[in-house]
Amino acid sequence: IVAIPNAVTLIPPLAQADREALRRELVGDAKRPLLIAVGRLMAQKGYFDLIAAFDTVRQSFPDAVLVIVGRGHLHDQMMADIKTRQLTDNIILLGARTDVPRLLAASDLYVSSSHWEGLSNALLEAMAAGLPVVATSVNDTPNVVAAGTGQLVPPQAPAALADAICHYLAHPEARKQAGVAARTRIATQFDPAVWVQQMLALYHSVVPGNVETAVQEQIA
Repeated sequence: IVAIPNAVTLIPPLAQADREALRRELVGDAKRPLLIAVGRLMAQKGYFDLIAAFDTVRQSFPDAVLVIVGRGHLHDQMMADIKTRQLTDNIILLGARTDVPRLLAASDLYVSSSHWEGLSNALLEAMAAGLPVVATSVNDTPNVVAAGTGQLVPPQAPAALADAICHYLAHPEARKQAGVAARTRIATQFDPAVWVQQMLALYHSVVPGNVETAVQEQIA
């Protein structure tokens, strides 16, 4: 069995003025630490763990803001939990958005709190935007979040999630270095050109003759 991962293209950084404008649009103050999570509002994503974790994060970093992009049947329950914890100034449910790459490029840290996950395109795209990652160590995620690109924590462990988030908020240089490493990992391991070469190698191993044309037809 040969596993060939999904491919994503790098997301270019925003111009500084555009980045600050988008951050102001989202949270009012461009200087507030901005975290992002992307995914449907469903039990699999572990968002109640993330809300609980952010309740702890807020105690040390009261200006930090988490935006959650996506819609789903848990919206009202999540909103109720956010209000009960008095986190309405710190957690924003953005709903579905068509500008996710820009939102990623405007953010400081990506968080995945999933209880289980395949190879998450949202995670790959966040790293392609140069974001460091805090993610639960489930399924394929450890194969993506290599050493130096972020921190892995156990699933369903809000305290560990909060600790990892606080680490990056407290150490901006480490956050920056992890973001650079994450982007480099995508460029070298998950770029479409890498995917093509992996597909060619697979075809060569099972199909005699020249297969480049066949592969190009597959991706055309």
